[in-house]
Amino acid sequence: MNKLGYILVETLISVVILSVGLTLVMNALGSEIHALRISRNYVHASILLEEKLAEIEKKGEIDLINEWKGGKRGKFNGDYEKFEWSIEVSPIENTDLVKVKITVGWREVLAGGKRELVAITYLPKK
Repeated sequence: MNKLGYILVETLISVVILSVGLTLVMNALGSEIHALRISRNYVHASILLEEKLAEIEKKGEIDLINEWKGGKRGKFNGDYEKFEWSIEVSPIENTDLVKVKITVGWREVLAGGKRELVAITYLPKK
């Protein structure tokens, strides 16, 4: 009888250790999935930021100053509709440069906050 009680205690301790271990593993997997989701959004945002930058460089300085003076906002279409962009264009006085600030932002559902990528470039006046 003494030996049976010993086996029961060993079994209970093993179950407790196993359940704690499985709980830690499940929490780690959840954190990794969340980190991958955030990383994926940053990759998408950087690609969208590069596209906007290429569009701006293609337009040229005169169009930027006239059309986008003071700033412009918008949203992306299709698979990227949760991403939004804003562009601020301002000429730099006493230089032949124009400062262009591009921001691509999105809202993280699980993180509960807004995230954004910002790029600033300087284009020559043409």
